[in-house]
Order: sequence, then structure tokens, then C-alpha cells
Amino acid sequence: MYLVLNAIFFLFVAIYCQDWTSSASDNSTYPTGFMNQIAGDWNSTMLNDLSVVMDDYCPDDFPEITYSRRFYGAGIACDCLGIYSQWISGANRMNLNEVCSYNQTRYGCLQSRPISPIRQSNINGVMICGQGNAGHYVNVTRPVSGICPSGTQLCSQFTNSTNSICATSLDKCPITDVKFVLNADVSKYNSDASVTTEPYYKSLTYTTTVTLLYSQQVDSMPITTFQVGIQPCMAPGVQEGKYFYPTELNDFTQCPVEVNSGLRYDPMYTQQSTSAF
Repeated sequence: MYLVLNAIFFLFVAIYCQDWTSSASDNSTYPTGFMNQIAGDWNSTMLNDLSVVMDDYCPDDFPEITYSRRFYGAGIACDCLGIYSQWISGANRMNLNEVCSYNQTRYGCLQSRPISPIRQSNINGVMICGQGNAGHYVNVTRPVSGICPSGTQLCSQFTNSTNSICATSLDKCPITDVKFVLNADVSKYNSDASVTTEPYYKSLTYTTTVTLLYSQQVDSMPITTFQVGIQPCMAPGVQEGKYFYPTELNDFTQCPVEVNSGLRYDPMYTQQSTSAF
């Protein structure tokens, strides 16, 4: 499982925007999909609380779906795999984006119909839902010289100047860390809110052997996006999968290289420990 830490600095983006603006004067064009992805992160709702539910829907008080995997849908095809007749075209092949002809159907080919995209969020009968009362990252209030504006308070004493955020109340501070740990390891993390020497973690039962821990005090940027599966691709709108049906859309056996960065995988995602699974 992966989660993205919104750790992209405004300066970083400003530098790149300046480069692209100057290059545009040379009549050069650049794909801007991943820039939209950054803007989307800035405007994402920051979560301040989590809930584990045994249901297919998130409750009204925790409406945000957190962990999920996008299935982009499937296109049409004429499935002639295993059909070897010399009287048809595309024998023993998955003929993508094709409607089966009369002869193909007659000799046993099957029409594969399109499937609409869905967001897969129920994992083994469990959904993790979020409460988004921490606002949007682009609008966060920050301390000046370590002091929060009147009417707000510092979310954590453990964060550095870059990661520090002020909120009107501590329960509206964004989540900065999430962990899945074995029940036997829960005691390694501080579960006492009165302790001021280390970050405080809240806990939720995930399975009979695994506990979900999350904190609003860890020295990190707010978490904006959660994703289940292999590390997300740098190119937006596609994903990598080890096993997929030939007609699936936007699914690759390996992430394509994103042309601006030269990267296959999005470095803003951090892999969570899978030892608990």
C-alpha cells in the first residue's frame, strides 16, 4: 500500500513553471497532466480523522473514501483465443476494439463488452473512511516565527518550520502519518495524548491481528492521497498491474516514462510497511 505525502514545495513548482513559460516562447509544448495532479493535491481535502467500517459505503460523518484502487474500465474486443479456424481473421487472438463478425461468432469467438470505470474501495469487506475537516493544503495557516495567529494553535510541537500548521482546534489538524501494525507492536507507539515527548497515535481495529494507527503530530506534510496497489505511476491517469485483462484501459505491465521528469514512478508516494499483512 502506498500513501502520498503532500511534500511538494511552492518554490519547486514555481521554478518549473518559470522554465516552461520561458520555453513556451520557443513555440515548444509540454504535457501538463502531472501539473494538474500537483494542483489537485494542493486542493485535496486534508483528513483529520479516520474510521474503519464493515460496509460498502462510508457513513455520513466520515464521507471521504481513503484507501482505494481505480479500475479504469475495459474496452470492447472480439475474443478468439483458442479458436484456430482458417475461415476467420484474428484466430487465437484477443482482437481489441473490434466487434465480432458473423464468421467469428459462428466459429466460437466471444464478444467482450465494455465495462465502466469503478473505484475499488472495499478491501476484504473493510472500508477505511475519512473525515475531511482539516481544510485544503493550499489554504493552510502557518505560524510566523513559531507563533500561530490569534484564534489558532499549533498542531504539533514535533514538526519543523516547513511542516508546521495552525488550526482553530487540535481535532481539525490534518493527519500526517498512517501505519498498519500487528497488534503485538502497537505498544511501540505512544497512545497517551498527555505524553509530550513523542507524537500521539490514535488506533482503530482493522482486522483481528492488525491495528490501524494514525497521528496528527508526526513531523511530515499532511497526507492527501491514499492508494492500494503497486507504486503509482508518475504519468497521471494510468497504473501498473501485474495481472490484468487485455481489454482493461490505462493499465500497463510497467509504468510508462513521464516525459517531463523522466520518471516511471511517482516519488511523492511512500510505501507503507506490509509486514502486518
